[in-house]
This record gives sequence, C-alpha cells and structure tokens, in this order.
Amino acid sequence: MYFLITWSTYGQWLPGDPRGFRTHHGREFVPPPARYANNGEQIYDKQKYKKMHEAAKAGTGKPIYLNKRQMEAACEVIAETASRFACDGIIAVGRNHVHIMAKLSPGMTTGFFCNRVKSKSSLRLSDYGLKGKVWARRYQAKRIGDEGLKTTFNYVKKHRGEGAVIKEF
Repeated sequence: MYFLITWSTYGQWLPGDPRGFRTHHGREFVPPPARYANNGEQIYDKQKYKKMHEAAKAGTGKPIYLNKRQMEAACEVIAETASRFACDGIIAVGRNHVHIMAKLSPGMTTGFFCNRVKSKSSLRLSDYGLKGKVWARRYQAKRIGDEGLKTTFNYVKKHRGEGAVIKEF
C-alpha cells in the first residue's frame, strides 16, 4: 500500500494558522485565506481564529526552520531509515515540512514508520545544531491508489522548486 505522509517541523501549522489548518483530530477543516485558495474555493476568515492561533503560538517555543545542510542531513537519514520499512519512495525535505510517498512493507503501520524516521532524523539533526524538539508530534497519512501514484510522485518532486531536498529510494 502506498502512502503520502506529511509532517511539519516543530511550531509550524498551529491551530488557527492563517494558511489554513485542521482543528483538533481533524474535526473541522478550516480553508486557506484567499492568498492560498484555488479559484472558487471557500476561504478562511482569519479574524475568527486569530485568538486560537495566538494562544497556540504562546504555548509553543520558537518555530523550527531547517537550513540547507540540515535539510540534506534529514533527507539522507530519512531515506536510509525509510528504505528499511518501505520501498519505491520519494522524499522531499523542506524548511518547515517533510513529504514522503512510499510503499510500506506488509504489516507496517504509518505510526511505527513515522516514529522511526522522525526519531532517527532528530538524532542526526542534533549533530547540526538542533537540540530538543525538531518535528511536530503529529503527521498526516493518506493512502494513494494506483491511479494517483504519478500525480502524488510529481507533487512531492515539485517541492524542489521551493528549495526542498529531494531523494528517491
């Protein structure tokens, strides 16, 4: 089974984020503001969630942004670790988030997979000056059917244009 798995660096995409977000346990999707919306898409009223976002920011430390060396190191160790539990994958590590599209090994759960790659990459990133929390606690995983493989692969790969480090495994 193929999955697209995404997670953020610590302190990113907090509740109330003006780029759009999901509320606790995904109960409500709050659409993006006009700046990020597609034509005809519902848009976000950031005033409605401003207090929520300010409270979330106050309870979080400084957001983590990876530099180029850190992105390269994270991508390397994520690929190395991921290849033990999955195959046929692509990884994009950006300044504030990661995308992995991969075919997980039979019996492998997304939870175990993410726990491994996030913990191993956090350890490696400590060698590059990042101590403590590097990744957000949660992740998003979406099953990808055969018809969506090429589109998803291209979606992950296009992050190179945004400065992400890309690696296939």
